[in-house]
Amino acid sequence: MRFSEFLIVPEDNTKSENAFKALLMMFRQKADSSNKPSEISWRALETYMNNMGHSMTFDAFKNLYDQKPELQSLVSDYDENGVTINTRADAPASDDPVDIPPDEKVSQMAKRALNKRGGEL
Repeated sequence: MRFSEFLIVPEDNTKSENAFKALLMMFRQKADSSNKPSEISWRALETYMNNMGHSMTFDAFKNLYDQKPELQSLVSDYDENGVTINTRADAPASDDPVDIPPDEKVSQMAKRALNKRGGEL
């Protein structure tokens, strides 16, 4: 089974860069569903791309990465060894709620409300 059989690549433009973006999106979706970071070696990427009927080398990727902002949003890091895909596991954790003592919270809310009205304490 070829990857192009289940990987959606636009029919009107089947250039290797679009196939590569589709491949990275597939890896990102898989990593996001398992909530794990995703690193892929160049050897594996070249194998996947060859199975899809395209090719991608490190130098070609470097040139493409500099030109395409959508590719930059998919890749968090890359080097000669491989590509690290930008996943939810790599994203910084959202701000955890901070426990503020109730008296400080009420004081903050009162100051904010007073400032909105234009008054002073």
